[in-house]
Amino acid sequence: MALSEVYWDHQIPLPKLAPVQAKVTVALVALLCFINSYDGEFVFDDSEAIVNNKDLKPTTPLNNIWTNDFWGSNLSSNSSHKSYRPLTVLTFRLNYLLAGGLHPVGFHVLNIILHAVISALMIDVFAILIGGLAYDEKDRILNHAPKTSLLAALFFAAHPVHTESGKDWVRLGGPDYAAAWMNLGIVQNSLQKFEEAEQSYWNAIRIRKKYPDCYYNLGRLYADQNRHVDALNAWRNATVLKPDHSLAWNNMVILLDNTGNLGQAELIGREALKLLPNDHTIMFSLANVLGKLQKYKESEGFFLHALRINPNAASCHGNLAVLYHRWGKLELAKKHYELSLKLDPEAPGTRDNYNMLRRKLDQLKRSTP
Repeated sequence: MALSEVYWDHQIPLPKLAPVQAKVTVALVALLCFINSYDGEFVFDDSEAIVNNKDLKPTTPLNNIWTNDFWGSNLSSNSSHKSYRPLTVLTFRLNYLLAGGLHPVGFHVLNIILHAVISALMIDVFAILIGGLAYDEKDRILNHAPKTSLLAALFFAAHPVHTESGKDWVRLGGPDYAAAWMNLGIVQNSLQKFEEAEQSYWNAIRIRKKYPDCYYNLGRLYADQNRHVDALNAWRNATVLKPDHSLAWNNMVILLDNTGNLGQAELIGREALKLLPNDHTIMFSLANVLGKLQKYKESEGFFLHALRINPNAASCHGNLAVLYHRWGKLELAKKHYELSLKLDPEAPGTRDNYNMLRRKLDQLKRSTP
């Protein structure tokens, strides 16, 4: 069967490598990016997960690994974190035995090698997600998106999110399944596979009941589908679980504003600012709502407060100018249109509004005796 590539794969500016060459390339990139961390010390929660974890020591019965949590506490104890990763702890114990004690180099080297191996395997994972992996009549793997999956795997291999003390594919080896499901949902959503994304988000929430970031992403999915009530409910759940979840609060205000529910948008915005009194993004969104409700003075106050916090926000200057324009404070409108355009000459709509204001000012001058 001839290899039928995903139609846009040829546009990726990378050479088309054989499968083994692609995997070796990705593995080498991963090694080059993180090899300089091999001689680092134990940091952050390593002190509890490794240094003080008695389950790593040969004197502790091996069976304890299967009844203790990730930190070495018995799962039945009230003080247990309930994070159960026995295979990860087993690799730590093996590292301890091979290195003859708690030597960070051995742990870091193994983690770097595992990161390189997993990065190489991610080529096939991304090919599956993109819809480019198939089999021929001899059950040989055919990658229909070789360049795209290679590029995605290279980003994965080199991404700085992996730099926390050079670590921890071993640590993720008893994986945080909730985070994995949520991340899969984000990828599926970006590919517009909405049903699969929704299912992935709910899988994450079933595993981790209190997962505000997942509710936030679920809300974005619903908003993309114009399921406005579901989106609002998801974002409300995010703020209940994490009251300082600024993005969820702000998205609620914006969605209610965009759908004409200005009164409710105002209430949500004020509620958010009680919890996040210095959040300029929420001030900006609430100020827009108040302007539409013709509460000009209050709207002005929130815009100015937001600008005191973030004075170089072109959109804030532009929307404040629109407020003054509506309010009839034309010189102030002119001032803030000009500030907005100075900060962002391509600000959408601002140039047109500014030109409209200048024509009005010219008319007023001509009509003045």
